[in-house]
Amino acid sequence: MTNGDTTVKLIDLAGISGQCVPWRDLLHMGPVPMTPSINELSAIRAQFIASLGWGDFNTIHQDFLARDKALSTIDANQPVVLWFEHDLYDQLQLIQVLSELNVQNVPHENVFWVDTSIHLGRLLPADYLELISNKKAVTPQMFALANEAWNAYRQTTPEAWSALRKRDLTSLPYLKNAIERSLQELPWTNSGLNFTEKTSLALIHEGHNTPTTLFQAYCAHEKAEFHGDMSYFWYIDQLHQDSPPLLSKQQDTYHLTENGKSVLKNGMFWQRAYGQSQWLGGYELSSTYPFLWDDTSKRLIVS
Repeated sequence: MTNGDTTVKLIDLAGISGQCVPWRDLLHMGPVPMTPSINELSAIRAQFIASLGWGDFNTIHQDFLARDKALSTIDANQPVVLWFEHDLYDQLQLIQVLSELNVQNVPHENVFWVDTSIHLGRLLPADYLELISNKKAVTPQMFALANEAWNAYRQTTPEAWSALRKRDLTSLPYLKNAIERSLQELPWTNSGLNFTEKTSLALIHEGHNTPTTLFQAYCAHEKAEFHGDMSYFWYIDQLHQDSPPLLSKQQDTYHLTENGKSVLKNGMFWQRAYGQSQWLGGYELSSTYPFLWDDTSKRLIVS
């Protein structure tokens, strides 16, 4: 199991045998509610991704169902290797996969994970051979923590997800940073912007105002990149589609509106009317602001 098609290709180039299943879901975007089964969640996820114009629902849904079937029919006597990185995108996929393996009672001693804080798509096939030779066994503690975290992420409020940061998370060493980074995508108390939005407005103000230069500059500001260009620019689009708009776009160039300048520089709070629903796992934050993020104290604020 791994995060996407690039990693699958590199695993194949490295000559590592076995069925390789890419997960392909952007779980940091859109609804990830509690559902009775993975198949029901996959239908919701496929519908969301199709709604963005990123593919046909039936094609996406069938891909997810095939992925789910591969997961549910794993031979418990064969080793399973999980290739997931340290960033938010991968950590959410990892806790989902571990939780499902736990539900299916796959023996933990047959499940392994590769420990890497380097993006897999930037490695050479030879690096993959080193990673798999140093793979680590999944422990019962990892299974239990992943299951708890996956359930917390899908709650209708972010409180349980945030509270996990106070726990001992060492069995999943990258999870704490991933949780905190996800919480930074809530509206901040001082502006109503999330981290992605605030960083992007500042970069545009500095002159990184074309799509290519903006995305490159934004990636340099992430400690652990997780946005692809398509997901990133969906968030940028909301800055000039939501009301009142903070950005305008003219001939492939972004400009801050007067409201955008006031929010960025003058401490104005963006009283935002969402054009499209936004989610943090099972929590929909699109219509009101019951939860804000205080980045100074690193805690949730209930408004």
